[in-house]
Amino acid sequence: DVNAVFTFLVTGAITFGFGSSVVLINGADWNNVTFVSLTPGALTSIADNVIIKGTVLSNGVITVGATDDLQGRLLSTVSIPMTGPNNLYNI
Repeated sequence: DVNAVFTFLVTGAITFGFGSSVVLINGADWNNVTFVSLTPGALTSIADNVIIKGTVLSNGVITVGATDDLQGRLLSTVSIPMTGPNNLYNI
């Protein structure tokens, strides 16, 4: 279903490990994919060479590694430090 909504609620930290990818299939739309860290102050970590499609909401710091490819949004109540040349798309 191209209109399906996917919300991943996490108690604690969210980690996207080195080289990981969020892959959308069957016409899924990145606008309908959200990762949410519910814990105040919990770190959301995006390692190097990660591909993410969707929105990441954090109730703490979001760290972004080098050479990541994000199609979506990063929203934090604290800050979003970035290193290296990243590709951030909000289409």
